[in-house]
Amino acid sequence: MGLMSPIILKLKLQSLENACKISGKLNAIATIGGITGTFLGGFFLIPNIGCVQILYILCLALLLLIPLAAKKIKASLTNNGLYLTNVISSIE
Repeated sequence: MGLMSPIILKLKLQSLENACKISGKLNAIATIGGITGTFLGGFFLIPNIGCVQILYILCLALLLLIPLAAKKIKASLTNNGLYLTNVISSIE
Protein backbone atom coordinates (compact mmCIF):
# COMPACT_ATOMS: atom_id res chain seq x y z
CA MET A 1 0.00 0.00 0.00
CA GLY A 2 2.78 2.42 0.82
CA LEU A 3 4.36 1.78 -2.57
CA MET A 4 1.33 2.95 -4.55
CA SER A 5 1.58 6.66 -3.70
CA PRO A 6 5.10 7.11 -5.11
CA ILE A 7 4.23 5.11 -8.25
CA ILE A 8 1.06 7.12 -8.87
CA LEU A 9 2.95 10.35 -8.19
CA LYS A 10 5.65 9.36 -10.66
CA LEU A 11 3.06 8.51 -13.31
CA LYS A 12 1.07 11.74 -12.82
CA LEU A 13 4.07 14.05 -12.52
CA GLN A 14 4.72 16.06 -15.67
CA SER A 15 7.08 18.63 -14.16
CA LEU A 16 8.46 19.53 -10.76
CA GLU A 17 6.41 22.74 -10.71
CA ASN A 18 3.21 20.93 -9.81
CA ALA A 19 4.68 18.13 -7.67
CA CYS A 20 3.35 19.53 -4.39
CA LYS A 21 -0.14 20.01 -5.78
CA ILE A 22 -0.34 16.47 -7.14
CA SER A 23 1.17 14.98 -3.99
CA GLY A 24 -1.32 16.87 -1.84
CA LYS A 25 -4.26 15.67 -3.92
CA LEU A 26 -3.05 12.07 -3.70
CA ASN A 27 -2.70 12.31 0.07
CA ALA A 28 -6.15 13.90 0.39
CA ILE A 29 -7.71 11.10 -1.67
CA ALA A 30 -5.90 8.47 0.42
CA THR A 31 -7.05 10.09 3.66
CA ILE A 32 -10.67 10.34 2.53
CA GLY A 33 -10.56 6.73 1.36
CA GLY A 34 -9.09 5.55 4.65
CA ILE A 35 -11.68 7.36 6.76
CA THR A 36 -14.56 6.23 4.53
CA GLY A 37 -13.35 2.64 4.55
CA THR A 38 -12.98 2.61 8.32
CA PHE A 39 -16.47 3.91 8.98
CA LEU A 40 -18.08 1.86 6.21
CA GLY A 41 -16.39 -1.31 7.42
CA GLY A 42 -16.92 -0.75 11.12
CA PHE A 43 -20.50 0.49 11.10
CA PHE A 44 -22.03 -1.18 8.05
CA LEU A 45 -20.15 -4.04 6.42
CA ILE A 46 -19.00 -6.07 9.43
CA PRO A 47 -22.29 -5.91 11.37
CA ASN A 48 -24.47 -6.61 8.31
CA ILE A 49 -22.37 -8.97 6.20
CA GLY A 50 -19.74 -10.50 8.49
CA CYS A 51 -15.99 -10.82 8.23
CA VAL A 52 -15.84 -14.12 6.35
CA GLN A 53 -18.26 -12.99 3.66
CA ILE A 54 -16.34 -9.71 3.26
CA LEU A 55 -13.14 -11.70 2.67
CA TYR A 56 -14.91 -13.87 0.08
CA ILE A 57 -16.19 -10.77 -1.73
CA LEU A 58 -12.72 -9.17 -1.69
CA CYS A 59 -11.11 -12.35 -3.02
CA LEU A 60 -13.67 -12.55 -5.81
CA ALA A 61 -13.15 -8.88 -6.69
CA LEU A 62 -9.38 -9.32 -6.82
CA LEU A 63 -9.71 -12.42 -9.00
CA LEU A 64 -11.93 -10.50 -11.40
CA LEU A 65 -9.40 -7.63 -11.55
CA ILE A 66 -6.43 -9.86 -12.47
CA PRO A 67 -7.08 -9.84 -16.26
CA LEU A 68 -7.50 -6.06 -16.28
CA ALA A 69 -4.31 -5.52 -14.29
CA ALA A 70 -2.39 -7.99 -16.44
CA LYS A 71 -3.52 -6.20 -19.61
CA LYS A 72 -2.49 -2.79 -18.22
CA ILE A 73 0.91 -4.05 -17.06
CA LYS A 74 1.56 -5.79 -20.38
CA ALA A 75 0.62 -2.65 -22.32
CA SER A 76 2.83 -0.54 -20.09
CA LEU A 77 5.79 -2.87 -20.53
CA THR A 78 5.42 -3.15 -24.30
CA ASN A 79 4.79 0.57 -24.89
CA ASN A 80 7.50 1.91 -22.64
CA GLY A 81 10.09 -0.83 -22.48
CA LEU A 82 10.55 -1.81 -18.87
CA TYR A 83 8.68 1.24 -17.59
CA LEU A 84 7.27 -0.36 -14.43
CA THR A 85 10.68 -1.68 -13.46
CA ASN A 86 12.17 1.78 -13.97
CA VAL A 87 9.47 3.40 -11.82
CA ILE A 88 9.99 0.94 -8.98
CA SER A 89 13.77 1.19 -9.11
CA SER A 90 13.61 5.01 -9.09
CA ILE A 91 11.63 4.89 -5.83
CA GLU A 92 14.26 2.86 -4.02
